[in-house]
Amino acid sequence: MRIHVTSRHARLTPTLRRSIEERLAAATRLAPVGEAHVILDVQKSRHVAEIIAHAAGREIVVREEASDVRTAVDVALERLGTRLKRVKDRRTTRRLHDGTRPNGDEVAGAVRSAARVALRGGEPQVKKARGAEAMPMSVDEAAERLLSDGGDWLAFVNAETGRVNVLQRRKDGHLGLVAPREAARRARVRS
Repeated sequence: MRIHVTSRHARLTPTLRRSIEERLAAATRLAPVGEAHVILDVQKSRHVAEIIAHAAGREIVVREEASDVRTAVDVALERLGTRLKRVKDRRTTRRLHDGTRPNGDEVAGAVRSAARVALRGGEPQVKKARGAEAMPMSVDEAAERLLSDGGDWLAFVNAETGRVNVLQRRKDGHLGLVAPREAARRARVRS
């Protein structure tokens, strides 16, 4: 981790710099911090400590004012530790696919997961759809059938290619053919 310490309107002693670097390294054990910038500023009788840390793809900014520089740094480091802990908790408590959380919220997730299974009636099953048999037909026959039925789409086996094609009614009133690339090329060549 790279730590930059800047002091404005006051001289930064080596002991204060070392203290800040050690305490910052200890506070950033919670989340991976790549870079931190500490800015110390003196304005009349106020001492301002601002810490900008780049952790987990976020920029965390903490600013504290006090009558003493050490107090301002201490309070700012405490707040930074709290914010880093919050970032770490967010990363570790993401919801899993069944609604549970890996941090101990298994009860709520298990209840939700059981409710979903009960509503579904178990695993999804494939049911055969009612309708016409998959008789091979040409694109023109499929277009006539789609227009006469009044549906939005029609899946059929193309008599020329032997593959499944889908004919859909587009918003502009024309019909669209969804077919494997080979069948689409053959249809374009004939048109």
